[in-house]
Amino acid sequence: MIVKLKIINYMKKAKLLLAIFGLSMLTFHCIAQNSITNNPIKIGELLVARSDFKMQMKWAESRKACEKLKGGWRLPNRAELNFLYLNKDKIPGLNGKYYWSIDQSIENHAWLQFFNDGTQDDYLKFTKCWVRPVKIYELSK
Repeated sequence: MIVKLKIINYMKKAKLLLAIFGLSMLTFHCIAQNSITNNPIKIGELLVARSDFKMQMKWAESRKACEKLKGGWRLPNRAELNFLYLNKDKIPGLNGKYYWSIDQSIENHAWLQFFNDGTQDDYLKFTKCWVRPVKIYELSK
C-alpha cells in the first residue's frame, strides 16, 4: 500500500512538472517509452521495437509517439505489418492484438492488422489500437 501511494504521489508530481514546462502526458509517455527501442529485434532488413507502447493510441497519436522516438522509428506500412504477422513467432507480445499502420485509406480511416488471424482492414483513426514501431536496418559506417 505504501509503494502504491508513493507511485501515485510521483505521478502527481510528474504531471505538475509537465504542466509547468508545457509538456503533454504523451511527451512524458514517449520519453519513458524509449526503452522499447533498446535492443530491437532484427528480422530481415527491418528492426522491430522489443515491445508495444504501454497504451493503445488513436492513429494520429501513434504517429506522433513514433516520431518522438527519433532515430528513424515509425509506424509500419501495411506490407511491413503483414511481414511482422508472418514472423510473429519471433516477436514477443503480438498475438491477438490490432496494430496501426502508417497507411491511410479514405478520409478519417487508416489501415490496421489483426494479429490473431492476419486480417487487414481500414478503421476510423479515432479508434485506439496498439503500436509497434519499426525502422529500416542500416549498417553503421
